[in-house]
Amino acid sequence: MKVVALVFTALLLAGPAFAEMVTVTVGQAELRDKPAVSGSKIVATVPLATPLEVRDTQDRYLQVKDFKGTVGWIHNTLVGKSPAVVITKDSVNVRKGPGTEHPVAFKGMRGETYPVLEQQGDWVQIGGQEEERSGWISKSLTWGL
Repeated sequence: MKVVALVFTALLLAGPAFAEMVTVTVGQAELRDKPAVSGSKIVATVPLATPLEVRDTQDRYLQVKDFKGTVGWIHNTLVGKSPAVVITKDSVNVRKGPGTEHPVAFKGMRGETYPVLEQQGDWVQIGGQEEERSGWISKSLTWGL
């Protein structure tokens, strides 16, 4: 019985295995220092398709963290559940297929955000509005999934 109680306590203290993620669905959204527009300050502005990790909720606001570690509050109408990633390295190869054997489609830069179209193992297909900005990237070069 003591072992069961110990395991249960450890699981409670460990927290969730996977954080809830949301994605910005408007052209630009503001992260604020308080869960309100009135009396709050903007701590960051984030572009469309930016993934955000949900840390807390209050009324219609979500406290979120971006890939840089910036924490702020965002109104829940500015985000959705569609998966997205942000590139975390300075210059990366985005390929025409899921693997290093495929040719490079374009170079992705740190901070660029993309909606996720598909996943295959450790590879993620990302897509922009322009076809030449679509391709496959190693999940290890991104944040948001």
